[in-house]
Amino acid sequence: TVIEVLDAKREKDIKRWLANVPLGLSGTIADYLTMPTYRMTRFKETLAHLKQHCGGEASPDSHRCGHILRCLNNGFKTIWPLSFSTSEIDLKNEYLQFMLKAKRQTAAITTQIWAHLKFQGPFGDKSLSKSASVEIFGAEEMIISEGESSTSLYYIVYGEVKVCLGGRSVRVLRSGDTFGELGMLLQGVQRTASCIASRETVLFQVSQSDFCRCIEDINPCLADVDLKLGGMKCTILTVLHHVEASRFFKDFLDKEYAGESYDFWMEVREYRKKMSRPLLAGDLEAKMQQELMNKKAKQIVAEYVGTNSKNQVNLSMKMETTIKKQIKRRASQTIFLEAEKEMLTLMKDKLFRFRMTKEFKEFLSGMQLYEVNPNTKKLILNKLKGSLAEASAM
Repeated sequence: TVIEVLDAKREKDIKRWLANVPLGLSGTIADYLTMPTYRMTRFKETLAHLKQHCGGEASPDSHRCGHILRCLNNGFKTIWPLSFSTSEIDLKNEYLQFMLKAKRQTAAITTQIWAHLKFQGPFGDKSLSKSASVEIFGAEEMIISEGESSTSLYYIVYGEVKVCLGGRSVRVLRSGDTFGELGMLLQGVQRTASCIASRETVLFQVSQSDFCRCIEDINPCLADVDLKLGGMKCTILTVLHHVEASRFFKDFLDKEYAGESYDFWMEVREYRKKMSRPLLAGDLEAKMQQELMNKKAKQIVAEYVGTNSKNQVNLSMKMETTIKKQIKRRASQTIFLEAEKEMLTLMKDKLFRFRMTKEFKEFLSGMQLYEVNPNTKKLILNKLKGSLAEASAM
């Protein structure tokens, strides 16, 4: 390693400097390069394996992997220092320059691998690739243990991971799969299962802070976890926020001649989110923003509220009157808030029949539902319900 070329005194200095490097490098893939050289060798072996299995030598992905390998084999020779100056100041500066170059190289590597594997679902946002750190585990090596506290999310780049509950293997995860979502999304929730590498496995690890920084809307992630835990007992908010389940629910409502309920709920929720931003400071800007709010609110009313609307929704007469009175005076950011809640209640009444449909049952059967201890499952579902309701209200 870099540290091995130093004597004992310099090793102590480097460790102290590494803990205080003011470059935002902690927790990034750049840290990978400070690990033992054998890890770099295994990383290159992993890239070579990906190169062979991404559509043949002529494929674009294969060429990209080959380019990354050439960067590692050639470009890094100018980065990796074989020795350092005797001056401690020069040592520190050389090390910081090395880390900066390493960060640029390895960020490009991670992004390419991420694009090749195309991680699916709400947790697969490509913006996370730049925040990922690389971890390698040998055969039968423990990755996470049941009952421990942790907040990291893992993506399998290469290899195989077995999920164990109470010492019993319940599931096998492979390249492109993710695990660790529960501990990452819900603070205070301990790991619900152990994950062990079945063979040599390469992972991308993303911290909770990096995930929250990169993902703008957390609701689809919460809904995905809630659906995999609750299954047929999922809530209306889970269905509405889940990317795939919401499509099935919209089709079901269309068949029930109630599709406008879903459309209205989505419209007013988007209105509330956009218009909830603080009013601009200047008088002219505030006036323009108010005009925009009035215009958008009137469009929603013309589309959904009242007998003369294009797609009238089933709101109470009192609610319709209240909205129309507010529109005549001045639209507010929360003008549709109570109507949004009323519509949610109406759609909730249709949830039971939706869960009984053939389409939804087939959709659930195709998902890999979580296997969790019943007591832990109840605790997590309650936390998820609260988190989803809180995030939906924002």
